[in-house]
Amino acid sequence: MNRIFIGILLISLSGYAYAEVAHPENPNIVGGIFSTKVCFNNDGAVASDTECDQTGVDEGLLVLGIFQWGGVALSGINGCGTSAVNPVSSATCPFVEGETFTPCQSDQYVLVQTTISGHYWAVLANSNCTAIALPESTALIPCRLTDAFDPVTGCATINPPVFTVEDGYIKMGSGRAPPDSDCTDSAHIGRMAVDGVNDLIYVCTPTGWSVR
Repeated sequence: MNRIFIGILLISLSGYAYAEVAHPENPNIVGGIFSTKVCFNNDGAVASDTECDQTGVDEGLLVLGIFQWGGVALSGINGCGTSAVNPVSSATCPFVEGETFTPCQSDQYVLVQTTISGHYWAVLANSNCTAIALPESTALIPCRLTDAFDPVTGCATINPPVFTVEDGYIKMGSGRAPPDSDCTDSAHIGRMAVDGVNDLIYVCTPTGWSVR
């Protein structure tokens, strides 16, 4: 079973806890949430959004402004938008610096790409688009190149989970949240998937995926 290593560190900073998340394709590529901003760098750690300072480790600074996602001057970000795309590597992500690139949608993700390494991330807005959502551990999701992006669920693996029986136990492959399209038909009811990133179990019901 492939395991995704994601380091998450929650620290109180100026009254707001932030999450530091490492990318599974390269753990040196990390993102840190700071209320309305996400700072990405490539030195394996980020303690403040001031680390996005145009140095060699700066991978981009994303900001949630007044109902708009944007790139912060002078760091900028590769903004991909809020449209579903499969896989994420097929998204169009122009560099934006000091300007907005797409409207914020409440309780939905935006897709961005780091400016130097080209790694993809899904970032979740809160219910009124005033800050990054809580908890931070599910608001900042690293996306593999082969993942599909959906604004409601973030990034999900394209390949279905592998089913095995080991030592008398039924074992589901551990991936990410399954895409909505895998639970839209009556023939899909009863499907199960394990989200090993966010510690969730998905069961397909007549009304869609039920999260346990």
